[in-house]
Amino acid sequence: MFTIENIQAAESKIKTGADFPQFIKEIKEMGVKRNDVYVKRLIYLF
Repeated sequence: MFTIENIQAAESKIKTGADFPQFIKEIKEMGVKRNDVYVKRLIYLF
């Protein structure tokens, strides 16, 4: 079982994109089954 604090502690170790695979590995080991990330699309009009 994991808590939001566990995930936040693992997330705090991410400093660059290169750290992300280790983060995913760590949360999978906690028991996280799915990680959905939503990125808001920005539209720039000039």
